[in-house]
Amino acid sequence: MNVSFVHKNFEWSPKQIHGGTENCVANMALALSRLSCRTSVLGQFGCTFEYQGVNYIDVGTPFEPDQIAIKLPLETDIAIIVSDLENVLALRNATNCKRVIWLHDDWAFPTVSDRDLDLVIFVSEAQRLFYEHWSKVKHVIIPNGFDPSIFFVEQMQVYDRIIYAGALVEEKGIKLLINAYKIARQDIPNTSLHIFGSEDLWGKSQNNLLGNFQGDGVHIQGKVSQQRLRREYNQSLLSVIPSSMKLRLDPFPCSAIESQASGCPPIVSDCGGLPEAVINGTTGFVFPSESLVDLASIMIAAVQNRTNTLAMRHQCVRHTENHYRWDHLATRFLDAISVL
Repeated sequence: MNVSFVHKNFEWSPKQIHGGTENCVANMALALSRLSCRTSVLGQFGCTFEYQGVNYIDVGTPFEPDQIAIKLPLETDIAIIVSDLENVLALRNATNCKRVIWLHDDWAFPTVSDRDLDLVIFVSEAQRLFYEHWSKVKHVIIPNGFDPSIFFVEQMQVYDRIIYAGALVEEKGIKLLINAYKIARQDIPNTSLHIFGSEDLWGKSQNNLLGNFQGDGVHIQGKVSQQRLRREYNQSLLSVIPSSMKLRLDPFPCSAIESQASGCPPIVSDCGGLPEAVINGTTGFVFPSESLVDLASIMIAAVQNRTNTLAMRHQCVRHTENHYRWDHLATRFLDAISVL
C-alpha cells in the first residue's frame, strides 16, 4: 500500500526537535513503512529527502492546496491529511486516492460528509465528541503513542523534581503550573520545577510568556532532544500537563504517554483527551482544569507520599507498553485504512 501524509502549513524537520503533531506524523510514517507500506510525508521541509525509509517531499512556499495536489505521488492509495480540512477538500477532485483526515487539533471545522472524505481518525474520545457533528462520516479512535527505543526506564536516582515538557503557550496552562508550584513549595520546599520547551514548537515567536518566573525553584531550560527528555523524566518524581480547558481542548498529548513510559507519573488536567491517557490514582493524577488549589494539593500529596508515588512507576510502564507503542498503533492504523 502507498500512503502519503499531508502535513499542515508549518516548517519542520524529522531530523530536528519538533512539536507533538510532527512527532506523531514522523513516528506513524516510520511505523507504517516497517509494515511494508511505501510511505511519504508532504510538508514544508526546504528540500525533498529520504529519512529512515520515509520519503519527505517538500511542497514549497506558499503551501497551497493546488501545490499539494501536484506534489502528491501518483501511486498514492491513501492520503492522510493532518488536521487541515482545506487540504482534504482540495484533493477531492484532484486524485482518485482515498482521503483520510487525522485530527490533532480542535478547530471549529464545519460539518463534512462522506463525499468530502473517506475516514476520520480521532486521537481521543473527547475529540470525537467535540466533532460530534461529523458523526455520519466513518471514523475510528486511535490514540497517540511513544517510541520504546527512546522512552524507557533507566536505573537512575529519582529526585523530588516536577517536570513540564511542551510548548510554552497560554493554552498549555504553563502559568497555572508555576503559580500552583509556588503554593505547593511552601509545604514541599525541597522540590524543584523544571520546564522544557519553547513557543516555536507551535510556530510562535518568543514572547517572554514566563517573564521573571525563573528562580525560586523554577528552572526554565528550553527545548531538548527526546533522549534528554527521557533522562529528565527518569530523574523526576512527577510530570505535569496542565492544559487549559478554557483556551483549547487538548486532543491527546504524547507527553502524557512518554512520561509514563519513562516511569514518571503525570498530573494532567481534565482537558480534552488527557484523562484518557492515565489511570487516575494508578498511573497518574487528574485535576480540574484551571484549578490552582487542586493542582497544588496533588503535587503536595504526591511528594509527601513519595513511597506511594514511586510505586506507581511500574504501573505507568505497563500501561503504556500494553496500549501505546507506535508499532502496535500503526497496525490499528493500517487496519483502519486498508478496508477503505
